[in-house]
Amino acid sequence: MKRKVLIINDSKFEALVLLDLLTKLGYSGEIADEYNALKIIDKFKPNYIFVNYIMKETTGDKFIRSIKAKYKNINCYLSSCNQLELSNFKDSIDIDGVIQTPVTVKNLLNMIETKSKDILCRVCSKKIEPSFLHCPYCGEKV
Repeated sequence: MKRKVLIINDSKFEALVLLDLLTKLGYSGEIADEYNALKIIDKFKPNYIFVNYIMKETTGDKFIRSIKAKYKNINCYLSSCNQLELSNFKDSIDIDGVIQTPVTVKNLLNMIETKSKDILCRVCSKKIEPSFLHCPYCGEKV
């Protein structure tokens, strides 16, 4: 089972670039805008969500707050071409990380792996306990 990612961005080009990178890293993904994102979250049930900071009628930090009100366990990252820091947001408790675009594969992997609330097996993507040395589902070394 692949880990799932949703990219919420009103710029189709930016969303496609990020989706392409994540697909190459083994994730399955969907793209949404601020208007259809909540419906897609209900259906797609992503593990990770990347939300663009500046959108047409809202900002990414506010949108993440609305996502976290209903889906507390989804990792939500704020993306922007501007240089932002997590400390710039007073309600940053809902934001799991901030990443600057265009993003490098190294920065993207680092963001996802270090901020993830769940430890997932790299092979089968199932949730495992932090104390495990091997995945109990597929046997892969953790």
